[in-house]
Amino acid sequence: MNTPESKDNLRRVLAWLDKIGAVSPSRLAAETQMLPQETWGLLNQLSEMGLVIIRDDPDSADGALVIPAPMSMKSLEEKLAGKKDDMLKQTRGE
Repeated sequence: MNTPESKDNLRRVLAWLDKIGAVSPSRLAAETQMLPQETWGLLNQLSEMGLVIIRDDPDSADGALVIPAPMSMKSLEEKLAGKKDDMLKQTRGE
């Protein structure tokens, strides 16, 4: 389950990606002032959600390039709202 802090970090990462476009994970970590391991964890979550694409990039020190999916911020908000709705339904027994 995502905590409010992790949701904020997901939003922060996507906001930076929307602002600067395709970027290496290490630059994204520096821009968001997050640890590289934390950044990679969030990127993997976002990739599983279909909100970013992680590609091999031999020109990057990380060996990877992160590309935001079209409409990724809107999609994240919809997915987070959907999870909240699902949790409410589960607690109500629906």
